[in-house]
Amino acid sequence: MINARPHLERIAGYALADLGESDLISLAQNESAFEASPSAIDEGKAACSSPERYPDTEWSDLRSAIGDVHQLDSSRILCGAGSMELINVIIRTFAGPADEVVGTEYGYGYVRTAASLTDAQYLKAKEIDCTVCVDEILNTVTPSTKIVFVCNPGNPTGTMISHDEVSR
Repeated sequence: MINARPHLERIAGYALADLGESDLISLAQNESAFEASPSAIDEGKAACSSPERYPDTEWSDLRSAIGDVHQLDSSRILCGAGSMELINVIIRTFAGPADEVVGTEYGYGYVRTAASLTDAQYLKAKEIDCTVCVDEILNTVTPSTKIVFVCNPGNPTGTMISHDEVSR
């Protein structure tokens, strides 16, 4: 019998917030109070016009469009099917056992789970008034830190830090 790596047995499954039968929306889960626009629905239908064909896994057209708009080299743009996939790819690529991943107190909770999947240690930097504090992040980073995740604007608070603070 094949067994999963032992550290994986300690990880609880990731669960989205359960708002029950409420009219509340969960902004932290990218829900919207507004219906999708008709043009977005039309584009979605058009994208499904050839379901027998495998999609472009490199997201070439989207990466090219983003690169054109922001004057960036499209080869340096990473796209995926949601933030959970992208967080997993980044952590699996750059962190492993004996490495550290730093997140913030009220940042995206899935980062801790994704770090656990690679057996990396997750370190939490304190926030001040529900706002990312770069000094706290810098105090949390050690020589074993491989990745620092900063939600800006904050999820779910919406607070922001300046470009200069992010650059620090």
